[in-house]
Amino acid sequence: MVLFTLTTIRMSFAGAAAFLALIPTGSTAMHDTFTFGETDSVNHVYGPEAWDQVQCENVETCPGWPTNWENLNKFIPYDTSPNMCRDCSEQTGGECAFHQQSPIDLDRNITARRECKDRHRMNYEPGNCRFGRMNFEILPHVLRAYQPDYCQVIPTIDYSMGFPDDWILEFTDIAVPSHHTIEGHRFSAEVIMSHVYSARKINKLIGNVAVLLEAGTEDNHYDFLELYIKRFHQEARKTKTSCMSRRLSTSSSTKGLQDVRTDEAMVADDNDESDAEPNRDLTELEDDREMAYIREMDYVNKPPFYTGYFHPYMWYADVGTEYYFRYNGSLPEPPCFEGVHWRVMQKPIVVAPSQIAALHKLIARRMDPVTCEYENAGKPRPEDPSVVDVNRPLQTMRNAHQLVYCECVDWKSPKLSDRALCKLSDAARGVADRTWPSPAPSISPSQVPTSSSPPSEQPSDESSSPRSEHP
Repeated sequence: MVLFTLTTIRMSFAGAAAFLALIPTGSTAMHDTFTFGETDSVNHVYGPEAWDQVQCENVETCPGWPTNWENLNKFIPYDTSPNMCRDCSEQTGGECAFHQQSPIDLDRNITARRECKDRHRMNYEPGNCRFGRMNFEILPHVLRAYQPDYCQVIPTIDYSMGFPDDWILEFTDIAVPSHHTIEGHRFSAEVIMSHVYSARKINKLIGNVAVLLEAGTEDNHYDFLELYIKRFHQEARKTKTSCMSRRLSTSSSTKGLQDVRTDEAMVADDNDESDAEPNRDLTELEDDREMAYIREMDYVNKPPFYTGYFHPYMWYADVGTEYYFRYNGSLPEPPCFEGVHWRVMQKPIVVAPSQIAALHKLIARRMDPVTCEYENAGKPRPEDPSVVDVNRPLQTMRNAHQLVYCECVDWKSPKLSDRALCKLSDAARGVADRTWPSPAPSISPSQVPTSSSPPSEQPSDESSSPRSEHP
């Protein structure tokens, strides 16, 4: 049986026996998995300090490497890649002397050591995908929304400097709290838009654009985030209904009826808006078990909150800044594949605290669609074990990350908050004095010169050449 957490709410004995009868012979082999909590090597569950031990024999089926990138771009050697995870949260020597592990703390003072070199904002094509065709999954370690299999115009984004082709959006993740911090401050959540680079070319590149979310007041309710929350809730309830139906079909005795009541309690518990634990006293729910089941089926059979065309880069459009941190890092999950090109926006979107709480609850109360058990990879908070965190510890920042901060001197932003920021002095903006040559004049995206030379098959994202090399 696959385990994703150290604290699992088990099915009743009869329900478990009925479910095991549905599992094909040979599928109960133990697989390596990972958690953001403590290592349980007996059950092959490894915490962040031991992620390097998470092995995968078949990337199509092993849960320890949850994202098969070769399905998204056949040129990414995911199947043959070694586990690249290293715990560099404290070490700076040995194997951590040169690493690109993510996440890291982002510091504006990096401007004293290295310039940005980007000459325009990230430009995007939102495409014309339908929200109702997206595939939403509550994974043990993240909330994920895959782009539809087909769109007439696919969503893409354009990185500045060294990438002549567009990056293709594959899925959007939401982690709580944020993986990255900015000068020591951790945010309430992090939205990560994951891309592959130009499917037309042979390459091995992954690009992540991250937007941070910060809890404000209820007046900061963010409608676009709510679209995702509602769809994730719908997926959670579909899973619960599926588990109920599965055991209803195998419950033909009085003993089986007890399992049915347990399943109906799952639904009622999911409808409950309190912060109580999922395994509440079932006697409180017996009188309403039939209505709970009907309400559940009623809800699932309704269409989503919105199904039409949508703008998958709305996070980026709404963040209120064009400026960002850029660095070369890794996936924040095993096998921690390095060489990921990160862009992390320099300010957050402020959202309602209830929306952050809803994201936490979706992870904490995740029901596995195979085992029908409450399972997640989160680390319970000491002050409130009903809340779990799914963020990897910060890794030490090294020169190999090539961290830069792209801001006012790199291009002129039309956004009001950016224009106000750029009127301030370097010190007021939180950046250090630059030791490299004087800044080039600000230019807009439409003024960026285009090269007539053919694009390189091996694009370069970083350079140590001085700013004076730019026109």
